[in-house]
Parts: sequence; C-alpha cells; structure tokens
Amino acid sequence: WQTYDIIWLAPRFEGDKLVRPAIVTVLHNGVVVHHATPLMGPTGHRVVPQYGPHPPVGPLRLQDHGDLVRYRNI
Repeated sequence: WQTYDIIWLAPRFEGDKLVRPAIVTVLHNGVVVHHATPLMGPTGHRVVPQYGPHPPVGPLRLQDHGDLVRYRNI
C-alpha cells in the first residue's frame, strides 16, 4: 500500500495581488519528499503556471489519469 500525507496552505490574495503562494508539504509512506515548498501556481502540462485571484475556499480535485486508484481518508 502506498500512502501520501499532504499538508496544504492555500495561496492568499489581497484583491488581485498575491500575498503568499500556496505551500505544500508531502510525505510518501511517512518519508518527507517536499517540505514547505512554495508553488508557482496551478499545475499543468507544459505550461508556465501563473496565479489568478480566487476565493480562499474551493473544491478539492484529485486526478487519476484513468488508472485504478482508490482514495480513502480524505
């Protein structure tokens, strides 16, 4: 079994201005692989990420690329 623990701090905006980028800490099977890593913007394929202002809350989206994946304890 593979486990991922993700600690997420959402980006913060004041109006249209980015005050703090999103910050993520990721543990894979209990081993820290990213610690307090700032993110450049939303993820994408072959694009340079850029933040756009958005509300502080929103949906959680998980991607599986059509593979057999089961998410638990979210």
